[in-house]
Amino acid sequence: MADVDNVDEVEVEELKIPGWAQALMDTAAAQEAPIVPQPTASEAAYEASYDVAAAVPPLPEFLTEALKMPNISLADLDKAELPYVHIPDVITDEAIEDPLSWIAANCYQFQGCAVLPYDRTRPEFFTPQPYLPHLWQKAKDSGRSRLGSLPNLFCGMADLTCDTVCAYLHNQGLLSLGEWRANPAPIDPEDPLPEDFEAAIQPYFHTLGFCFPAVTTYSFNKTSNSMFVGYTFFQEAWRTPQQSVLGFLGLAYLFQEFRLANVHGVRYAGNRLTAKYASKLGFVDIGTIPNYLLDNATGSLTAATISTLPREVFVNRLRGVLQGLR
Repeated sequence: MADVDNVDEVEVEELKIPGWAQALMDTAAAQEAPIVPQPTASEAAYEASYDVAAAVPPLPEFLTEALKMPNISLADLDKAELPYVHIPDVITDEAIEDPLSWIAANCYQFQGCAVLPYDRTRPEFFTPQPYLPHLWQKAKDSGRSRLGSLPNLFCGMADLTCDTVCAYLHNQGLLSLGEWRANPAPIDPEDPLPEDFEAAIQPYFHTLGFCFPAVTTYSFNKTSNSMFVGYTFFQEAWRTPQQSVLGFLGLAYLFQEFRLANVHGVRYAGNRLTAKYASKLGFVDIGTIPNYLLDNATGSLTAATISTLPREVFVNRLRGVLQGLR
């Protein structure tokens, strides 16, 4: 599991949080969360110096109507051919009754945020190319250390070079976490609305992070499985509403598509910021293993903490979030 909050102090514009996102964040914060390790005095001072990370621009208002889909059944959509779907703002009774099935029927998208399974044969959706080296570089650039968030993401892995990481991700069933953004409208004084206007403003997928199954254990009937998961968010997404939404969407995908009973995580025992983020999603720590993970900085072994998220706990947490948004 990755460290998603380690950011340098940067000057950015004030982030305007939409009402739906604020409600989601408030609801998640109100949920009971396990106690996480308390920061030292130096850590507390550093965390107090955080500024809001670079805000992700909202969808331009003039495109809202243009990007809406006609009234069709989302269940009939070919997800591979039409990955962008405008999800209605109305949260139905069905969403509260069975939130995982409702999110699955909406193609794991909500308010512009989306989970897309990586498909190397569809480069038009995964940009820039080459995509996997791009993800490696974005993770490396996110954080204060020389290797960014890579050591915490691939905790215990000795070789964090681009070739090794990309080869590993290629075989792990990578999920891209991001949002649909709109290209700016063409500006032409002589023709303010050209014939190819609709093609020019087609939304594109902007990756804000990714997650992947690290180890999957299947039951005999493959209906009650478990999985260790790795995840990271890039620095531009830290402390944004999109980070909260994508955390829930990514877990919803894993629970639903892999028929999971539990999602597990392993992190360095001292990775307090990941512990804090994971607890908001419902993870609870269940133990610490001494001398388990390789510390890339020292070359010695260090303690690892194991956490778990049961399916029923996540469903109840997700249901509470959706109820808070109604």
